[in-house]
Amino acid sequence: MKKLACMQPYFFPYIGYFQLINYVDVFVSHDDGNYIKNHWINRNSIESSRGERVRFTVPVRKASHKLKIHEVLIDSDSFFFWKSKFLKTLEQNYGKQPNFNLVMDMVSSVLDSDLNSISELSLKSIREVSSLLEIKTEIIPSSRRYEYSGETVLNKIKIMCESEKSFCYVNPVGGKDFYSRSRFMEMSLNLEFMKSSSEFSFSIIDTLMRTSLEEVREKLMNYEIVL
Repeated sequence: MKKLACMQPYFFPYIGYFQLINYVDVFVSHDDGNYIKNHWINRNSIESSRGERVRFTVPVRKASHKLKIHEVLIDSDSFFFWKSKFLKTLEQNYGKQPNFNLVMDMVSSVLDSDLNSISELSLKSIREVSSLLEIKTEIIPSSRRYEYSGETVLNKIKIMCESEKSFCYVNPVGGKDFYSRSRFMEMSLNLEFMKSSSEFSFSIIDTLMRTSLEEVREKLMNYEIVL
């Protein structure tokens, strides 16, 4: 049965995000949802060489919850300085890690991609990591694919699944209290929840720097499907 999942585009998200992508056949980057300030769309964190949390935030222009995610633009005036500082931070904290050169090349290619919106940059980071981990799932930005007849979450999910000929929707277990299985059955959809064994903590950058690609690919399977 073809499975579909949908989440907002996060900037270099944590490994549980990629567990979800790897599990489904189609992953929708929900970039036509409303932008949320101080959220994971343009910010994340790594663990320093001293074990401290180091937060980073991609600069954006006058972002507002009134804008859709794909409408929020990167602040080009400060991005170059931020990028230089961020790459230096990665070098200072991961320079001695075995995967440093491989991961730095990947991160640099994302940051050098000359994209205008935060949704494009976040989606680029997701696709590049997925490629590195040999994840074959189709990744689709919702703003370029779907037209909705209403703005409710369930309506969007229904349209996405119908468009992709999917009969199973998969959501992180954190949303278990928000979705009714009977409501999905009325839409002729199965509903599954993924419970990751990995904590929602640091960016995938941290995992990739400290762990071999083979081990990270094994970590992609560390989850439980809750019905």
